[in-house]
Amino acid sequence: MSIPVEQLEREKTRAIIIAGMEILLGAIMFYVGIQVLSISEAWRFAMYEMRQYASEETMQIYGTALGIILAIGFFTLFHGVKRIFDNLLNAWVKSAIPKTS
Repeated sequence: MSIPVEQLEREKTRAIIIAGMEILLGAIMFYVGIQVLSISEAWRFAMYEMRQYASEETMQIYGTALGIILAIGFFTLFHGVKRIFDNLLNAWVKSAIPKTS
């Protein structure tokens, strides 16, 4: 059973448009990941400044919060890159489907 050419063309166009939107979302996620990692640098500086005034327990809480911020930043960064590559490959594969008569 062959797929009609018009339907195949619509599916290719749809896949490429969706991949383009997902690539844009991946780029946004990549940017957010970079911003979260820069926030972690500011957090690290604040921890350094507070070290002489805060108790050890408070510093442990701030250290845990820094770890969470870093984990979120790296996850968002890598997930954005993964989304970009996945959708680039998806668009490439969908656009390479040969026409059937």
